[in-house]
Amino acid sequence: MSKVDKTKKDGKKGVLAREIAGILLMGFSIFSLIALHIDTAGWVGRSIRVGLKVLFGDLSVVFSLILFLFALHLFREKKLLSSNRKIFGFVLLMLSLTLLFHMLYYREYQFPPMLKEELIYGKQGEGAGILGALLLVFSYNAFGIQGSYVILATAILIGIIFLFEVSILSLIKRISHSMTSLFTHAWHKAKDERNEKRRERKQILAERKQVKKKRVLKDEKYASNEKENENIIIDKRQPKEVVEKPNNVLKESSTKNAKSASESHKLPPAFLLKKSGARDKGSGGVQKDLLEETFASFGIEAKVVNVSQGPVVTRYELQPAPGIKVSRITALADDLALSLAA
Repeated sequence: MSKVDKTKKDGKKGVLAREIAGILLMGFSIFSLIALHIDTAGWVGRSIRVGLKVLFGDLSVVFSLILFLFALHLFREKKLLSSNRKIFGFVLLMLSLTLLFHMLYYREYQFPPMLKEELIYGKQGEGAGILGALLLVFSYNAFGIQGSYVILATAILIGIIFLFEVSILSLIKRISHSMTSLFTHAWHKAKDERNEKRRERKQILAERKQVKKKRVLKDEKYASNEKENENIIIDKRQPKEVVEKPNNVLKESSTKNAKSASESHKLPPAFLLKKSGARDKGSGGVQKDLLEETFASFGIEAKVVNVSQGPVVTRYELQPAPGIKVSRITALADDLALSLAA
């Protein structure tokens, strides 16, 4: 048999052994997970559950999951067993995590721990079981509480280096680079949001200015069109009294009254032709002040520049302040008439 054929045969045997070992470990891990949660796994399941509880305590489920992941890892490896460094790193990391869990569980109890007492609690499945109790008693008695945490952190870092074959410095650089990228992305995103809000505010202000400008131009245009109508004339007319004649007078009596009136008619006396007295010139000034006060009460600034009094109609010439619309004045026609008639 040639050397090449022998190598191929050995490689094939290695693949088969690896797959068989992976299947066995996977089956055992799944069965142990079932046995830890149900009571119908038979005496083998009960024995596995008791053994895992005594050995690992509350970490029994974690141990079964790690065993399942290790079984999946065997299907990817080219050899049944990895390098000694990886095995050492895996064991060291598992022991460190077991000790950490039991230290956190034990932190409220007395110090220093007693081996006999801790083994009793470990057999009952408390904390990390017997394994955690042994590691805790040794670590606390050898290094104390603070020293145990220092040794534990060192062991975890060494286990990570050997298991994953990665440098701590390179791992820290990767983590720092990832964190820097994350913060940079978040900062740029926040900056873009702030810029977008600023653009929106500027656009809103520009639209408001444009609307205000259009409104001012419209008012100026309207004011220029009404500039010719600054002098406004308001007429005051005295209402004529209308006397209705009675309709219930009989025809005969009206005829008789007409005859008697014509028979008894006399000429009016001569004093009725006497000239009337001089017109009160001061009343125009009073009405002028009253008119200006009425406009002021409605928030309109206007000045009466001329008053022309006639026998029936009194004419007032108004000069409104700049910006006062004619429509505001004409809308007060009824109010002005009532004010002047009072």
